[in-house]
Amino acid sequence: MISYDDVEKARKVLGLPKEVSLAEIKAAYKKRLKEVHPDKRPQTEAARAEEETDHVVKAYETLMTYIAQYPYSFSKEQFKRVRRRDPTWAVTRFWKEMQET
Repeated sequence: MISYDDVEKARKVLGLPKEVSLAEIKAAYKKRLKEVHPDKRPQTEAARAEEETDHVVKAYETLMTYIAQYPYSFSKEQFKRVRRRDPTWAVTRFWKEMQET
């Protein structure tokens, strides 16, 4: 399971505010990836650029994995109870928790 600290680090690597949409995460990922891509750097900085690219890719994967796994971190009864009231409960709760910290 991905910890909240991992999510915070990933958010900072991508330069994201606390509340963003999935489209904004994807746009920030693409923008940051273009900035650190090894082909955009001089040959002398290629190794450092590859490391930065790896960090950006890992940050994006961490966020996407956390968002995908988030609904499954609840018990079956919690899922049924909340799902009946609000079909977007998982995303709503995820962003509320992100705002609280």
